Amino acid sequence: CILHKDLPEDQNSQEFRDIQQKKEDKIQEKVANRDFNYLGAKLLKVDFSGIEIDGSLNLSNSQIYGDIIFTNSALNGCASFENTLIEGSASFRGAKIEGKTSFKNAIIKGSTSFKGATLRKSVFNGATITTKGKVSFENTIICGNISFKEVTIKNPLFKGTAIHGNVSFREATLKGSAFFRRVTVYGNISFAVATIKKVSFENATIKGGTLFQGATVKNLSFKGSTLIKQKASFERAVLGNVLFNEVEIKQNVSFPEATIERNISFNKVIVGGNTSFGRTTINGDILFEKVRMKGKVWFKRAIMEGDISFNGVKIDGDTSFICEIKGKMVLKDTKFTKPKAQEEASRKAKQVCDGLGDRLEADCYFYREMEAKRKQKYLRFSLNDIISKLFGSKSKKLVNNEFFKKKREIYMGYFELPVQYLFGYGVGPKRVIGTFLITIFIFAFIFWQGGGLSNSNSFVDDLYFSTVTALKPGFVEYNFLSDYYKFLATVEALLGTLLWAILIATFARKYMR
Repeated sequence: CILHKDLPEDQNSQEFRDIQQKKEDKIQEKVANRDFNYLGAKLLKVDFSGIEIDGSLNLSNSQIYGDIIFTNSALNGCASFENTLIEGSASFRGAKIEGKTSFKNAIIKGSTSFKGATLRKSVFNGATITTKGKVSFENTIICGNISFKEVTIKNPLFKGTAIHGNVSFREATLKGSAFFRRVTVYGNISFAVATIKKVSFENATIKGGTLFQGATVKNLSFKGSTLIKQKASFERAVLGNVLFNEVEIKQNVSFPEATIERNISFNKVIVGGNTSFGRTTINGDILFEKVRMKGKVWFKRAIMEGDISFNGVKIDGDTSFICEIKGKMVLKDTKFTKPKAQEEASRKAKQVCDGLGDRLEADCYFYREMEAKRKQKYLRFSLNDIISKLFGSKSKKLVNNEFFKKKREIYMGYFELPVQYLFGYGVGPKRVIGTFLITIFIFAFIFWQGGGLSNSNSFVDDLYFSTVTALKPGFVEYNFLSDYYKFLATVEALLGTLLWAILIATFARKYMR
C-alpha cells in the first residue's frame, strides 16, 4: 500500500512530490469511503480538521513526519495512536472523542494540545512527549479516566479542565512544571512512584484522594482555595519544598515514611481529618500558620532537622510528639480543644527548649503544661460506688437503680486557680511580686479604713505597718484597737511568710538553675 511506503529524504525531489501526492489521494479516497484505518502508515502529516468520524480511528504503529491536526473533529468511536512516532505537533483543539483515546508508547516531538476538547477516556501509558512548549489540556472535558502511566512529559498544563474520572501519573516522569489551575477532578489523582520537577495545584477541586506514594517531587504546592475532599497521602514520597496555602483537606493528610528534603509550610489550611507525620524525615523547617486541624496531629518517630512552628493554630484532636526535634519548637498563639493535647504538645516544647538551653521559653511551656493538667482534674464517681463502700452487700437492691449507676464528675481544678494566676506555677516571679504588693495594699487599706491602729495618723502609717508585718512579723510601735485587727495582722504575717517562701523558690528556679 502506498500509505506504508517510505518518503524520500529529499523533500524537494520529484520522487518525494509524486509519492506524497499519491498518499494524499489515497487518504482522500479512504475518507470518502469512511475508512480511517491507517495502521502502520507513513505520512507527511495528518489533517482531519472538522471531520466527523463515525467509526474508530487507527493510527497505531504509524510514523508522521509532520503534524497531526484534529481541530473541531468529532470521533464517535475510539482513537488509537499506540506506538506512533509524531515528528511534529498534535492538535485536538475543540475535538470530541466519544471512545477511548490511546497514546500508549507513542512519541510526540512537538507540542500537544487538547484545548477545549471532550474526551471519553484517555490513555497515554508509556508515551514520550518531548516538547519545547506545553502539553495542554486547557478547558478540556474528560468524561472518564485519564492515565499517564510511565509517561515522559515536559510542562503539562491542566487549566480549567474537568476530569470526571481518575487521573494517574503512576511512574511518570514530568521534566518541567505540571500545573493544575482551576481543575475539577471527580475521582482520585495519583502520582505514585512518579518523578516530578514541580507540580502546582491552584484553585483546584479534587473530589477524590490525592496520592503521592513513593513519588519524587522537587517542588510541590497546593494554593489558592484548593479543595481536596478526601485524603491526601504522601507515603514514602521524597519531596523538596512543600507548600499548602489556602487549602481545605476534608479528610486525612499523611506523610508516613516520607522524606522532605527542604521546608514544608501549611498556611491558612483546614484539615478535616488527621495530620500524620509517622516516621517522616524533614531536613528543613515545618511551619503551621493559621491552620485549623480538626483531627489528630501525630509526629510519631519523626525526625526533624530544623524548626517546627505552630503560629495561630487551632488543634481539635489529640496530639503525639514521640519524635526527635533538633531545632526549635514554637507553639505561639496555638489553641487546643482538648487539654490532654495541650499537655502533650507543651511538654514536648518544654523538653526541646531545655535541650537548647532556652530556660525562659521552657518555663512558658511548663506553665501551659500545668494549665492543661489543671483542666483535666475531675473527680469521677457514681453513687453506686459510694453506697457500696458504705453499706456493703446490704445495698444491692438500691444500687441497681440506673440513677445510682450513672457516672458523675466534679471539676476539681478550681482549687488550683490561685496557684496558676497568682503564682504562675512557680515560673512567674512578676506574678508573685505583684501578689505580694497587692496583699500589702489590701491589708493597709483595711487598717486605714477601719482605723484599726491606735497611733496611726495617715494611710502611709498603715501602709508602713502592713509592709513590715508582711516582710518580717513584728508589730513595732503600733497598738490594735480590737482583737479583730490583731487577727488580721496575724493572717497577713502568715501570708507574708508563705509569699516570701514562694518568691525565693521562684527566683531560685528562674535565675539560678
